[in-house]
Amino acid sequence: TGRHFIDANVAYLTRAPFFRNSYISPRTSNFTIPGLTNERIASADINYNLRSPYIKARLSAYYTKFMDQTELKTFYYESADLRTFVNYMMTNIEKVHKGLELGVELKVTSTITLDAAAGLGTYQYKSRPNVTITQDNIGTIVGERVIYIKNFYIPSTPQTAAMFAFKYASPKYWFFDASVSYFDDIYIDFAPERRTPEALSGLEPNDPLRKKITDQTGLPSAYLVDASIGKSWRIKKYYINLNFQVTNILDNTDFKTGGYEQLRNVNTEESLSKYPPRNYYSFGRTYYLN
Repeated sequence: TGRHFIDANVAYLTRAPFFRNSYISPRTSNFTIPGLTNERIASADINYNLRSPYIKARLSAYYTKFMDQTELKTFYYESADLRTFVNYMMTNIEKVHKGLELGVELKVTSTITLDAAAGLGTYQYKSRPNVTITQDNIGTIVGERVIYIKNFYIPSTPQTAAMFAFKYASPKYWFFDASVSYFDDIYIDFAPERRTPEALSGLEPNDPLRKKITDQTGLPSAYLVDASIGKSWRIKKYYINLNFQVTNILDNTDFKTGGYEQLRNVNTEESLSKYPPRNYYSFGRTYYLN
C-alpha cells in the first residue's frame, strides 16, 4: 500500500584483493601471493518499510558471504630457530555477516520526535584459512599452517547495538536533542598463530593453558550518553547556525571499542603475560562548538 511496502536486494560481485594483501612483502618486493584470486561476495537483504504521518520505520534482515579473501600480517617471529620478521599469508578466508536491523522515528508532536534504532548481528569466520609463512626480505618459506578460527567472531565492531534519542525543534528555530547508545558483543583482533596445532604442541589435552591460548577475547558492553543544543538565525539573505554538542556526557573512559592480540608467539604462561592484548578506548567527555 502507500504506507506499507517491502523491498529486497540480491547481489553477487567480485573484486580484486587489496594491494596490502596481494604481495608477499609489499614493503620490499613485488612477489605476489601464490594462487591469488578475486574475492567473491554474495549478499541478500529484505526490508519492511512503514511510512505514515506520525511513524516512519524500517525492519531489515540481511546476509552477506565473503569468499576467497586473503590477508597478510607482518610481525617478529620468536621461534628459537628463526627470530626474524616474517610475512604471514592467510588464504581461503570465508566470512559471513548476517543479522536484523530496526529503525523507528515517532513524531510525538509538531516539535518533539523520538528515534530508536537497533542492530543484532552475527559476523563470523566460516573457514579454516591456509597459511604460508615466509621470511621477510628474502621470501623463503619457513612454515605452513591451518588456522582453526572457524566460527570466530569478526573483531573490532559491536555486533549488538542500540540507540534511543529525544529531539525537540522549537518554532523559534532552536533545537535540543539527547541520545543513549548501547554496544555489546565486541571482540578484539586475534593472533592467528595461537589457533594452530603447532601452538599447542607439548600441552596435555586437559591443560588449562590450551583454553587461555586459543579462546577468543571479548570486551565488556558499554553505553554512551550524548546531547546537543543549537539555534539558527536568518539575517537578510544569510543564515547563521550555532551548535554546542557534548559527547560521552558521563565521561565513560572504560569503554573498550576494540583492540588486538600481539602477534608474537604466545604459547606459555610467561609469554601470555609478557605480551598482553592492546585495547582501544573511546574518548572521554568531549565538547564541540560549531
